Amino acid sequence: MFSAANILLLLPALVLIMGRLTGLMLAAPVFSSRAIPRRIKAAFVMVAACVLLPMVSGTVPAQVSLGVVVGGMVVEMLVGAAIGLVVTMMASSVEYAANLVGQQAGLSLAQVYDPTLNQETSELGQLYSIVFFMSFLLVGGHRAMFAALLDTFKCIPPLSFVMGESLVGTLTQVMNAALALGIRIGAPVMLSMLVLILIMGFLSRTIPQLNVLTVGFNLKVVLLLGACGLTLTFCDELIADAITDSVTWANQSVGGGGSALRAPATTGGHSPL
Repeated sequence: MFSAANILLLLPALVLIMGRLTGLMLAAPVFSSRAIPRRIKAAFVMVAACVLLPMVSGTVPAQVSLGVVVGGMVVEMLVGAAIGLVVTMMASSVEYAANLVGQQAGLSLAQVYDPTLNQETSELGQLYSIVFFMSFLLVGGHRAMFAALLDTFKCIPPLSFVMGESLVGTLTQVMNAALALGIRIGAPVMLSMLVLILIMGFLSRTIPQLNVLTVGFNLKVVLLLGACGLTLTFCDELIADAITDSVTWANQSVGGGGSALRAPATTGGHSPL
């Protein structure tokens, strides 16, 4: 039976655990969405912190001041946010690639609100985001992120995190991988649009009576939808590999072990992208 003295001794550890979980909830994809009520997020953080408390309570000094706990909570939030930020960067690269493609076809005039990333985007960008987050959930990315967070408590107890060069190097590596992912997803559609523009330019020279603006816009939309459909059909393995690598880098960036995620084997062939 817990007494008031025991609860006061466990309170600093509970606050530090909640700080690390809060950082993950603020930066991780899906969990940081405004579509999830804040009360549910707060309740989840509190329940998860109570579950993790027996595992972490022995690593926190019993006598700590209020200033140390407050400063440590900020650092713990950075640890959790680093894990979620890595995967969020991958999701943002996919959406930005779709927005760039939509601008070339004239489909970015109307903006819609994307609650998963808390920003405005085009319809095409929201479609690509939905595909990414569905792949994220199907391959178990949400479970892998929390598994990586649990590993951090083993290798980095509360109040012991020190930012090193490995974290900066990992973030740089993730930015390069996110840029490559966006290019690989958007390049096939962009090349298709470039070929169509060249063809329409040739037709405007050979057939001056042809209204290139009217015909070209309709052809752009048809070609864009067809190319996006083919791209999304064959890029499932590419997105799954990106999610797997991002979770692995997130685990390594804060000193964790190997990846907690393994992408399932696909029944089809390898993606041609």
